[in-house]
Amino acid sequence: MEALHQLGEARIAKETLILMEHNATGDEYNIFRVIEFLEPDMSDYKEGPYELKSVREDVGGTDYSLRFLVSYKLLNYQSILDMVADSDFSALPSKGETSYLISPHEENNPLTEVLPTRHCTMYVNVFHGDERDIINRLYEKDGLLKKLSALSMECLGFDLSANDNMQILGDTYVIRYHPHIIDVDLTESTSPTGVVLQPKLRAQNGKKETFEIILIDKHKQTVIQNSSQTFSTDDNVIRIPLKTRPDMVQVMILDKDGDIIYCNSPQSFVRGFKTNIALNTMDVYLTDAQTGKSTVVHKTKASRSYIGETNSQSYDPLSESVTEDYDKLEAKLTLAFFPMANDESEQKQIRQKAITFIRRILNNAKDEFYIYDPNFSSKDFENFIYQISSIDVDVKILTSSELSNLETEKHLLEECLSKYNNITGEKKAEVRIFTNNLGRPHDRYIVSDDDVWFLGTSLNNIGDRATTIVKVPAPESQKIIKEIKEWFDKANPV
Repeated sequence: MEALHQLGEARIAKETLILMEHNATGDEYNIFRVIEFLEPDMSDYKEGPYELKSVREDVGGTDYSLRFLVSYKLLNYQSILDMVADSDFSALPSKGETSYLISPHEENNPLTEVLPTRHCTMYVNVFHGDERDIINRLYEKDGLLKKLSALSMECLGFDLSANDNMQILGDTYVIRYHPHIIDVDLTESTSPTGVVLQPKLRAQNGKKETFEIILIDKHKQTVIQNSSQTFSTDDNVIRIPLKTRPDMVQVMILDKDGDIIYCNSPQSFVRGFKTNIALNTMDVYLTDAQTGKSTVVHKTKASRSYIGETNSQSYDPLSESVTEDYDKLEAKLTLAFFPMANDESEQKQIRQKAITFIRRILNNAKDEFYIYDPNFSSKDFENFIYQISSIDVDVKILTSSELSNLETEKHLLEECLSKYNNITGEKKAEVRIFTNNLGRPHDRYIVSDDDVWFLGTSLNNIGDRATTIVKVPAPESQKIIKEIKEWFDKANPV
């Protein structure tokens, strides 16, 4: 990193700053500060000192003002690090000697939410201020916190007063960028099998540089290639042959000193996709026999086509550790918990929410779905199967011979099947019954194409008792699908 270590010369830096100033004494308190040492190709690069923006907000009823400043200055990188380190800051990770390397593709790094958005790797030195002192002063006077919220949202695009951002109050971030590599495009090569890297470089000077390139299969957690490559800014297409087709690839590039200068987020390759165009075929009107209330279900038929490969492997993100909050998991149909109700009104709300969740699972199916529920009845057929939008999906229900009023239910289920198959115009739905000698399973499952959900209770009990619905991760889900299909094949038709 010879070029990167030539940090003693003055360079253009962009400083973004929010200050709190005491009107009487002129004392200034750093709320948030970013100093970027820019490269010439950056769009907001300025030749020479230049103030871009200055906003001052006087806070009525207090002795303070808030100021937002953006300016361009000629600064010395090492001098800035030394100056900040010698003041009342604690350097992170330690003494300002180590920078955080942040990829432009990172999604879960909290720093990416508050630092400038650049399409290149950045090195960040973090100097932590005394946020307790800042917070105490902000809470000391009414209106300061609210003004900070409005000012930071307007000028920075995020709320510095939000609870998640309170810990960065008083911080200073010093950022520099690699002088050669901006980003790397990664594509798959089929002939020969491997990958193609196209580094986006800064200066078109034809100078050859030697880098070490490491390819990691994140799905298998193994290094699949480690090679030394020499390339110039005039010839920056690198082809790396591999023995097998890559799956989930992460690229790391090291310079001749062994320092990491680039690292991307794991990338998968799209080798083909299927399109489904839904055509509105008919509207089916359903009337509740008890209440007389009518609902309409729009039935659709899909026109399907394939582009590229039709047998591409899909990567299951559930094989990675789940870090999302519960609302996101529920929205993605990964996990839902339906608690025990305290009264009849709450019970109706919970049951309706659970019914909606299950309908979403069923309506996600493109080819087929299975429901295994030993207590599945004609009422469940009305609540769920009639509500399916697509008439292309094969519906396969597996229930039990231990149903109460079995003969009556068999007759009602036959009626439901007849009506449904008349709507679709072909035999799309089928109900089969476990016989006693098959050893009826206790658990309940829904299979939607290649995905499986585990249900903690039968469909007719959701809302009556606390239960959880969980999406089963691969490869266990594939074992369950195989087993359920075997159960269905052995069971007797209604």
